[in-house]
Amino acid sequence: MPKAYKIALFLMVLLSSLVFAQTDPFNNPVVLISDTSECLGVAVGDYNNDGWDDVFIARGDSRDGNPFTNLLFKNVNGSLVLDNSSGLSSENQISVGAAWGDYNNDGYIDLYIAEAKEGGMPYDPTPPNNLYLNDGPDEFTFTKVTDAGPIVTDEIDSRVVAWGDRNNDGLIDMFIDNGFVMFGSNGKAQNSFYTNIDGHTFHRDSVSDVGNIVSDSSIYKTFGSGFGWCDYNNDGWMDIFNCSGGGATNRLWKNNNGNGFIDVLNHTFQDTTGGYRFASVGCSWGDFNNDWKMDLFVTNAIDSPAGNNFLYINHSTATLDSFEFLGASAGDVYNDYYYSQGSVWFDFDNDGDLDLFTSSLGRSDTDSSRLYMNTGYPDYNLVAIHSVIEALDPGDGTGRGNGRAVAALDVNRDGALDLVVTRVGEPLLYMNKGTSNGYLNVKLTGRDGYTNKLAIGAKVKIVAHIPEQGEGVTRQMRELEGITGGLAQSSQVLHFGVGTASVIDTVYVEWPVSGNIDVFTDVAPNQTMHVNESEPSALSNAGQILRKYKLGQNYPNPFNPTTYIPFTLPKSEHVTIELFDINGQKISTIYNGVRPAGKHVIRFHPSNLASGVYFYSLKAGSFKAIHKMMLLK
Repeated sequence: MPKAYKIALFLMVLLSSLVFAQTDPFNNPVVLISDTSECLGVAVGDYNNDGWDDVFIARGDSRDGNPFTNLLFKNVNGSLVLDNSSGLSSENQISVGAAWGDYNNDGYIDLYIAEAKEGGMPYDPTPPNNLYLNDGPDEFTFTKVTDAGPIVTDEIDSRVVAWGDRNNDGLIDMFIDNGFVMFGSNGKAQNSFYTNIDGHTFHRDSVSDVGNIVSDSSIYKTFGSGFGWCDYNNDGWMDIFNCSGGGATNRLWKNNNGNGFIDVLNHTFQDTTGGYRFASVGCSWGDFNNDWKMDLFVTNAIDSPAGNNFLYINHSTATLDSFEFLGASAGDVYNDYYYSQGSVWFDFDNDGDLDLFTSSLGRSDTDSSRLYMNTGYPDYNLVAIHSVIEALDPGDGTGRGNGRAVAALDVNRDGALDLVVTRVGEPLLYMNKGTSNGYLNVKLTGRDGYTNKLAIGAKVKIVAHIPEQGEGVTRQMRELEGITGGLAQSSQVLHFGVGTASVIDTVYVEWPVSGNIDVFTDVAPNQTMHVNESEPSALSNAGQILRKYKLGQNYPNPFNPTTYIPFTLPKSEHVTIELFDINGQKISTIYNGVRPAGKHVIRFHPSNLASGVYFYSLKAGSFKAIHKMMLLK
């Protein structure tokens, strides 16, 4: 890079930091409830299907073992209002983490809550976790489930919970990081896995079912650590990164095609200062550098002494596991030395790259939470900027810090993401002041009885020319996850900032289970797209041996406005599908990416093509094929 360009880039970053220091991007916090009881987990979800994200907060005193009543805030046209009529506030326990998920695929999200043991004595009772079924319309109340099997009867001291479909059967399963407190000290416990059998009953998984991720061996136990579901290698199977917690080791658990999990890259995720990480308690996955691969942020120790945060760049593929630890080259996000716990990736300024917020459990001026601005293309640095959310102070003199979890959502649906932060104290809402940059929201709904209705595990990718991100096109990706930062769940409406782009060239929706892909072209910004998964046109591959490549004829043909392009792969391949006009001139790339072996369908939604004859081609390895299609308007 030329020296002059480097200097110009440095001045641009410096100027951006100074601008944000003077014009804070967030308003002063809104106190959600004037109660200084400890708040732990936060889960965002639209429980009443009205298009407005609601907020559940789990409460319990992790320090003294005091139970508290949980909180549900209903979003009423952009205002969060305490709702005591839903049935979720009836328990008085030490609730830690919580997760929304439609476990029975009826279209109404349900809630699972981790319940911790009261007190630190051996004779103190250990409660089971709670599963609440959403009763749906017209009241949208919740009924406590007692007949779902061991997921609601096992008496375990739980901390962090999240849904994910580990075996791609369309039914979401539950992973739990457990732990315990004994005589005031943290203790490690084995993790728990519960596989969803039929949308009603859950099976408790053993090592023979899912591997050492649930082993009772001391080397695999953790203390209530944060974790994150994510398909980090884009092979179609959801993996798990499990943070260390008290004295354990950070571990990346690779999903072995639904046949349990394998511990990989063990040494990569250990401490880089000469020892092991002893208390990483939260992680967040996000495509930090816009390469369509999910990168990993891990918060530092909350135990004394505090440690550095970790940022890992993902270079993995379906056949290669590779992460690059940035260390000090990550800049402020590594060098800031404080007690961080919660974290979330989100594009707060809608400029087309993911920014980062971390909450600090510390209470001194040097233990502030941080908002990091991503400088974007070409260097992708995270620069700490001043923000009112650093202080986590409601403005009433009660103090700063004490941050726990943080979740991102668009409370008032203005296209700018807001934050809810739980604390050892009053929970706070930080409203984004907004930006002139554009955005795209994508709301997914899985097909009945085939893919989980909430579409957890689905990926959305977009391609757009964003002037602020340099020449060429910018690629962004989001994966619909059930957890961030350890104790939080952000909105299931996937959010993209698109800067001053006038149009989004292409939107890809990659569905779990079926592997089918929706392709939309020339999408207008500043809207919420609602995408429903169609009938799965690719038949199940179970019991089949696929030996040949094949490109099928699109159907219907002629078509308007949507057509399906089927193809078959005998092995995982990089696939390119291109569109040509009648003269053989290339018009666009319909799809470009890696797909696993099996039968696939691309659902093509062109919005700018004129009536006429077109050709589409498939390239996969050495295989090439071409077919004709006709559009009639």
